[in-house]
Amino acid sequence: MSLIRCNECGSTISNQAAFCPQCGYRPDNLNRRVTRPAPAPVQSYSGMAIASLVLGITSIPTIATIIGPICAIIGFVLGICGSRAKDKKHGCATAGIVLSAVTLAIWLVIVLVLIFAASYTAGQTL
Repeated sequence: MSLIRCNECGSTISNQAAFCPQCGYRPDNLNRRVTRPAPAPVQSYSGMAIASLVLGITSIPTIATIIGPICAIIGFVLGICGSRAKDKKHGCATAGIVLSAVTLAIWLVIVLVLIFAASYTAGQTL
């Protein structure tokens, strides 16, 4: 086995090497480079999207307290911000927005029912 110089980059390689380990040049007569496949882009979730999902889930069991609507509002805002992140998945953000909106809608219905019930009860006692 003897050593030869790569015609492309000048590094020393074995004469039996299929290609230059430095630049990928093939020393045979094919004169083509070995191309390595490009790594697939990794898509991940935005931190805001995950926070939105967690707050949306947390807001449902705490709907009867003041914590529920606060979590839902924050989750809704974070979900919108998380869905605008570029090169990120948007599933968690969408789920957080939906859960937060459902919680806020249910909370609004509960508040309206309590207000109408209180006004109805107050009207009967007079």
